[in-house]
Amino acid sequence: MKQLQRKRAPWKQQMLYALKAGRTKLDEYYSQTDYIPGNIYAVSTMIAPVNKFKFFLTKDWDQKWRDIYRKSFQHALIPYQEQLSTIYQSSDGPRSVAQLSSKLDEMLDESQAQPNTTTDEITQYLDSDTIHIAPLEF
Repeated sequence: MKQLQRKRAPWKQQMLYALKAGRTKLDEYYSQTDYIPGNIYAVSTMIAPVNKFKFFLTKDWDQKWRDIYRKSFQHALIPYQEQLSTIYQSSDGPRSVAQLSSKLDEMLDESQAQPNTTTDEITQYLDSDTIHIAPLEF
């Protein structure tokens, strides 16, 4: 935009005006995200397998923000953890290994659960390698 400010051709001035208007609108939209609780954009970034937490490990991000975003991600998953806990508690009780029908059932089997398993799974996910996959596939 700095280069366009020096130009005098009408179409270049119109281009500059349009770019400034676009920038103003983007600034307005992005500033509204400051009022959304939970750092939703950071959490959304970490959910994407192509990014995970590694997105925030570049020099562009201070350690302060990394810590805040990691905690926000963990906090955002609490309702889902509680929901899974409620579903398991309302089931017919513990199941034997022979009754487990999937890897998910094995993960939910409380008899094999370790303390802080959820936190460990979150940490494993955030710190694991990214996966190159099209956004619509995950």
